[in-house]
Amino acid sequence: MRQHRLFFWLGPWSQPWTPEPKDCIQELVTLPGNDDEEDRLSRLRIFVPRRKPIGALFLLPGFHFQGFDHPELYRLVCSLCQTGFIVGAPDIPDFLHLRFHRRSLNDANTLFRAFVDSKHVPFASVGLISISLGSRLAFSICAQNPKEVNNLITFGGYYDWKSALHFCLKGRGDRQHDPLNRPIIFAALQDDLPSVSGKSMVTEAWVTFARRTWGQDTLKNINAVQKIADDWQTNFSPAAKQLFEQGLGISPGGNELIDNVLDSSTTLSWLDSADDLAQLKCPYLAVHACNDDVIEYEQSEELAKKAPKIANAECILTGLYSHSARRLPSLRSISREIQQLRNITRHLVSFD
Repeated sequence: MRQHRLFFWLGPWSQPWTPEPKDCIQELVTLPGNDDEEDRLSRLRIFVPRRKPIGALFLLPGFHFQGFDHPELYRLVCSLCQTGFIVGAPDIPDFLHLRFHRRSLNDANTLFRAFVDSKHVPFASVGLISISLGSRLAFSICAQNPKEVNNLITFGGYYDWKSALHFCLKGRGDRQHDPLNRPIIFAALQDDLPSVSGKSMVTEAWVTFARRTWGQDTLKNINAVQKIADDWQTNFSPAAKQLFEQGLGISPGGNELIDNVLDSSTTLSWLDSADDLAQLKCPYLAVHACNDDVIEYEQSEELAKKAPKIANAECILTGLYSHSARRLPSLRSISREIQQLRNITRHLVSFD
């Protein structure tokens, strides 16, 4: 019965309805950051089913300014809680503000400890689910808390961080590629980019561009990006304007510039999760969308291959999702996709 409920809510056929957490008790836990920055407060929402819980899950979000408030993430949390799981839904401060920073690893672990030590969680170990870039945080948590994690699922995760970022920046071959992520990679590497007057304004504009455009399929083409840039009201110097447009992918020289920076910079080396993955001890399922236009599905295949044998890792590729939304399967693939969703939900309900 639990698997049937999840099967319905996680499939594209439930699109018109949103599960309501009416059968759950919610608590908000706020933790101070490790520094004096105002926006570094960490929030953890804990959802507790009113009936006897069957297990507990900690859900790590992707790199997105909506965090837990992203509609699909909220739907997943509500679905899991209604199924009978206690769910911990944290917001990672730097992810919310679209900043790449090593301290996110510590933030995630602090929030995880707050969840497992909560009065609401009576279990000795919990399941872990991550979305997209959240896989980096998940492997770190597993390495630091091997006894407290009993299962892991990553949705749209990555293995080779440089290869993943190169694809985010400029795609690969004739594959579908979302160009709207490119400016955020430039912003993350701002300290390694050429010094220009007004660089901080450029970085701020890249972040604003992402906030305005992410999730809008009609803007995923160079013509739409060019129009947005043409309408942008700025007082950039000529050099800053060129850098801004290189970050958007509409001015020549941007690919060569960012390739050199990405290959030589150590700013984002903390994104490498290979050492933590090698320490994985719990069962592991890597799920990835076949048509993911942000992180290539081969990244999850590689995660499953590189995981230790003790994790009994498996990779499931599905056409039911894009990177951050659900999709209706084609008639030709519907039988296969239904079976894949059954496999995913079966793994989820095994967390109890």
